[in-house]
Amino acid sequence: MDFAEHHGQGAERSDRSARSMGYSAGRAFPRTANGSGALSSVLGRIAAVIDAVAEGDSAVGVSELARRTTIPKATVSRIVASLVRMGYLERIGRSVSLGLRLFELGARAALPRDLRALAIGPLTEIRMRTGLTAKLAVLDALEVVYIDIVRARNSDRLPAHVGHRLPAHATSVGKAMLAYSTADAVDIVIARGLAAYTPNTLSDPERFRAALDRVRSTGIAISHEELETGIVCVASPVLAWGELPVAALSVSGRADDLDIAGVSRLLLAATRRLSERLPAQRFV
Repeated sequence: MDFAEHHGQGAERSDRSARSMGYSAGRAFPRTANGSGALSSVLGRIAAVIDAVAEGDSAVGVSELARRTTIPKATVSRIVASLVRMGYLERIGRSVSLGLRLFELGARAALPRDLRALAIGPLTEIRMRTGLTAKLAVLDALEVVYIDIVRARNSDRLPAHVGHRLPAHATSVGKAMLAYSTADAVDIVIARGLAAYTPNTLSDPERFRAALDRVRSTGIAISHEELETGIVCVASPVLAWGELPVAALSVSGRADDLDIAGVSRLLLAATRRLSERLPAQRFV
C-alpha cells in the first residue's frame, strides 16, 4: 500500500494540475457597483471581473462573468486573458478561478487563510519538537510559494518570507506535490529545464522522475542540499481525498542538525491529520 492509500480513497484525480492549487478564496475585492462611473474605467472593469469570479465556489465562464458584471462579453474575454497571463486568474477548462497571485498580495489579507489556520497548529508543534524551521507551501506550476513559516531561532536563509517563490524541482515541498500531480504537470517542469543550484540538484530527468516515484511510495520528499549547500529539507504532501495535492509541510535545517527519520515521522502524522480534515474545507 503506497502513501496515498493511507489518506483514504476518494473522487477521481483532476485531469488538470490547476486543480491541485484550488482554494475557495471568499471575496478578493469589495463588490464593484454596477453604475456607469464604477465600470467606465479599465481598473473598475478589472475589479468587477475579479469580484465576479470570487462570488462562487466554482470556476466560472466568460459568458457568466459578462452577465454578472454587465460588461460586454468581448471585453470580459480580453480582461480574463490578461489576468490569466499575469496569474491573477487560473484557467480550468473553459472557465476560470482565482489565481495564486491574488493570494500572494498581502501575505495576511489574501492568502488561503483556511489552509493556514488548519496548519498553524501542526507547524508550531513540529517547530517545538524539532527546534527547526517548519513551513507550509503550495505549488504554482514551476514554483512553490511559501504561505506560512514558523522559524527556528537560527534558521536557514530560504525562503526569505511568506510569499517567497522557489523552484519546485529543487525543493522538498515541490517534489512532494509534483509526485501527486498529473503527468503533464511533471512533464512541463522537466521540459522547462531542471536547473542545477548545487552539485546535488536533481537536474537529470530520469533521476528526478525516480525521486518522485520514491515520494509516492514513502510519502516523504527530501532535498539534500539541492537548493542551498549545507541545508536539508524534508517534506510531506497534504492530500485532499487521498490523492489531490493541495499543499506540503516541510522541516529544514543544517545537515548535521536534522534527523531525517524522526522528522519524517512527525511530518507524516501531521499531513495525515490535515488531509483527513480537508474534505470539510473548500479547497477543491
